[in-house]
Amino acid sequence: MKQQRGVTLIGTIFFLILFAGVALVGFKVVPFYIDYFTMKSMLGNLASEKTKDSDGELRQGFAMRASTNYLIGYEPSDLEIDRDHGLLTLTYYMERKAPLVAGVSLLMQEEAKASAPLK
Repeated sequence: MKQQRGVTLIGTIFFLILFAGVALVGFKVVPFYIDYFTMKSMLGNLASEKTKDSDGELRQGFAMRASTNYLIGYEPSDLEIDRDHGLLTLTYYMERKAPLVAGVSLLMQEEAKASAPLK
């Protein structure tokens, strides 16, 4: 007598639930990291192009670039600007809380930072 091979219905349901859970987390995490890499690139460009500008001009440039790059909810006032040791350093602390299911949330935190030598 031949033995049957294959995945049972319960096994299929288990893998579907597992796949749905991974997809749910992925749909919440991926947009945050897209924003993070966009922010990091934007800060790098801003730091290298505007080393002689004042803090207000840097924040204004940040606001315009954030708008252009569709970075919504990131305020120019939260941009940290340091001029130490001959470097202009721009830092933005990013944080997002994404609800998952039934009172469970995912908290994501990153620090986008870029430096450029002062001219």
